[in-house]
Amino acid sequence: MEVLIGALVKEGFNVLPVYGWPSEEAIERFFFNENGSGRVSLIVGMSLKIGLNPCIAIPVLSKLGVPVIDAITLYIPERRGVEKISRLVLIFLRELGKLGCLN
Repeated sequence: MEVLIGALVKEGFNVLPVYGWPSEEAIERFFFNENGSGRVSLIVGMSLKIGLNPCIAIPVLSKLGVPVIDAITLYIPERRGVEKISRLVLIFLRELGKLGCLN
């Protein structure tokens, strides 16, 4: 993480590393200011999907309204197995839609 943060800072980015559990609470606590406005313009998530409750996270991320990059997927050195994971995610998202979590 230190290397990634250092590289981003060197390129001129203002980096705010945040670690928290559950992720939805960390997003609300650190990525919004006291007036409820977002204080970030992009999220690069290293473990954002782990333990994430989509029924809570989707409204929070929608309110924040910034792009979210899944850095774990970007970092995978070999693509082997990624296709299986992608298919599982699509099935998972369909099931969430049936539960009313997604519009």
